[in-house]
Amino acid sequence: MSKSKLAIGKSCPKISTQPADLTPTTPDVDNWEALSQASSSTRWRNSNGPIHHVCPLSENTLLNGYESESPDEVTLVKTACKYGCKLLQRGLDFVIIWLPGDGLIRVEVLKMLPFVTTRKRMSIIIRHPNTDQIVLYCKGADSVILPLLDPHKGQAFKTSTDECLRDYSRSGLRTLVMAKRVISESEYQKWSAQWTAADNDYTNAEELKYKLMEDIEVNLELLGATGIEDSLQDGVPDTISALREAGMKVWVLTGDKEETATSIAYAAKLITEEQRLFVLSAPNAEETKCQLKKFMLELMPRQGTTESTSSCLDSSSVSRNTEVPSPSIRKKFSLNDSLVIPEGNDLPDVHFSAVSILDNEVPVDIPQESAALILDSTCLPFVLEDEVKEIFIKLARMCSSVICCRVTPSQKASIVELVKRELCVQTLAIGDGANDVNMIQCADVGIGISGQEGMQAAMASDFAITQFCHLKRLLLVHGHWCYDKLARMALYMFYKDSVYIFSLFWFQFFNGFSGSGHIDQLGQVMFNLIYTSIPPFILGTLDNSLDDKTLMANPKLYRTGRDSMVSYLCSLTSLPLFPEIFLHLFADLQIATLLVEHTGRHMAVACDLLYTVHCLQRSQHWYKRARNNMYECPRLHLSRPRCVGDQVLCKFARKNLGRIFFKSTFVHAIVYIGSYLILYLGFTMVYNAFGVTKLSPNPPYFVIFVLMGDARFWLCMFVTSTLALLPR
Repeated sequence: MSKSKLAIGKSCPKISTQPADLTPTTPDVDNWEALSQASSSTRWRNSNGPIHHVCPLSENTLLNGYESESPDEVTLVKTACKYGCKLLQRGLDFVIIWLPGDGLIRVEVLKMLPFVTTRKRMSIIIRHPNTDQIVLYCKGADSVILPLLDPHKGQAFKTSTDECLRDYSRSGLRTLVMAKRVISESEYQKWSAQWTAADNDYTNAEELKYKLMEDIEVNLELLGATGIEDSLQDGVPDTISALREAGMKVWVLTGDKEETATSIAYAAKLITEEQRLFVLSAPNAEETKCQLKKFMLELMPRQGTTESTSSCLDSSSVSRNTEVPSPSIRKKFSLNDSLVIPEGNDLPDVHFSAVSILDNEVPVDIPQESAALILDSTCLPFVLEDEVKEIFIKLARMCSSVICCRVTPSQKASIVELVKRELCVQTLAIGDGANDVNMIQCADVGIGISGQEGMQAAMASDFAITQFCHLKRLLLVHGHWCYDKLARMALYMFYKDSVYIFSLFWFQFFNGFSGSGHIDQLGQVMFNLIYTSIPPFILGTLDNSLDDKTLMANPKLYRTGRDSMVSYLCSLTSLPLFPEIFLHLFADLQIATLLVEHTGRHMAVACDLLYTVHCLQRSQHWYKRARNNMYECPRLHLSRPRCVGDQVLCKFARKNLGRIFFKSTFVHAIVYIGSYLILYLGFTMVYNAFGVTKLSPNPPYFVIFVLMGDARFWLCMFVTSTLALLPR
């Protein structure tokens, strides 16, 4: 949802304090002014230093020509460049920088400890160019860096930095913490030897390296924190509002911390001030399950609870529901202020049975717009466990939106798989980075956004777009059209096949049930392959039930397909076709010579008994009458009726396709008429002109030309079709 065009909004380096009245778009001028007056080494250290994978595109840093897999790293390097700390060149084991006052400096890189989603940090070990010391620089999420700090150093600065981080997160900034550690020569040599041994271990290399990285990243010294503004893309709130109006539930799976994710959710209108926010944070599975049950009790209607259930609610929870908090105070419920929990950290199961918490269905009288669920990183592994996931899914169904924070790529895929399996719904995942690939591939429909985060998500997706707002048109317009066209085209394919089958069925009443076909064998093959191939293609490409402006302005129209609110059999259901069957048979009574007029219009499984008996009686009469009215030419005894059946078969298939069209255009008329004249008549005339084949029973030589010279042939075709299409 963000632009991925980052701008550094605030910083909290060690050399100054952080003002408390800054907005997300206001740079921390005081800090950067103090930083610019500090020594060049301090500026370089507090401006991300070498802890990144950024590579300069050229030595002309005035153009800010940098690239990296992470936009955050590029933003920090560009910001440092503006204050005189320029990255000029990067190699496998060195970094060349320019520092004001110190000039050109070559920094030796000893080891790079890469970023891993499970570690949520990266480190670099260098040899300092001025002091010749071995220094480890580390940056990452505050939740993993702060516990690694030396507990005996800088507690006051750690406290102030923690306050800055909370302020940054509430402002919607993406936070990053930086720290360092000076390593002795002997310690590094020992660690480096262990790293080399682990690198040569082909069976357990990853586990050994992971442990070595954990061993070296300890007792760090805090350098500071940064807050990077990643503003929302244009049209994100409108897109989310339209998707929710269309009946979709929006879940946010983000790697940001809870405060940042909540702030972004408010900006995107995913949650509102009127909603209750349930923040799920628990250290173990039992505590997670307990909190989920309490949140479900909070959402239950008051009149639906029993006395035993109401007795579990304390006075504070009742008064909280009656008081109207100020807009600045978020209505969050946590373990400390929600319910009074009996001893044992659980509620009696009888209470939950009384309010249907353990039932399969969620009460329908709970407005889903009244609550949103937020999960932090501590409880995410527990909600995926078997004994917790059922309650979690039930609570999620009762909330309008769910926000999962500090989610790893594997957890994103697990959550999508959980929703698919437990709710039996179609899922769509959209992301713009490499960490979203697992989620995109796990969902039923994966959408990748190409941009600053790279092309990994776009390459792994089913659809690729450039902006989040394009998702609205992709779903509401193209999704609606695709569903509607596929449904009607599939219906027509069944219809034209039933036309062919029932024409063969009705013909058995005219040939004495001899089993002979009503059209020649080549015509049977060409019916689906050539004769009726173009109209379904036009139906699936050019025919739209509603225009795009109407669909964009009315998102609720998307529900018609998603909730199966429209029966696509209504236009060609069996009952309206019964009179057409009768009309075709009645026309054959008047033109008895053309006894093979195609009368099958739709599948006759649910045919009314009256119409069925009537058709059978008429069929026997036609058969007796037709035996004395054949053409005099013996050679055309079987070929003539087959050709007539072929003509009417294709014409009725096209005629009813025209009925399915919602929007008739000049193109439809040209294709409808042209496909009949060219694909059928043109092919048949050429085929009959040279129709010496070995196909049984008789070659159709010149049959079409004889029939086209008979007025009864045209009368049978046009009059019967007209009668079948008359209003009734």
